[in-house]
Amino acid sequence: MADFKGSTRICVKNVPKHVNEKRLKEHFEKKGEVTDVKILKTSDGRSRQMAFLGFRTEAQAKEAIKYFSRTYMDTSKLFVERAHAIGAE
Repeated sequence: MADFKGSTRICVKNVPKHVNEKRLKEHFEKKGEVTDVKILKTSDGRSRQMAFLGFRTEAQAKEAIKYFSRTYMDTSKLFVERAHAIGAE
């Protein structure tokens, strides 16, 4: 797993189109305190099936990645990784 360097944010890809931020937060709270959730949307409000979540601690974020990566939410296989700034490695 990549070095976190203090990061508490994760990126979730392939989020089901019908899932809202409240449901996504409830799903991920199984592994720690979720501080914020942002589902990316198109200009007309449709889900881009990608979200960013913040956790209270780095350890919770790491555990969430380990636990939820390649698991299913409804019929969609989730891909979970550390969030990083655009252009960062």
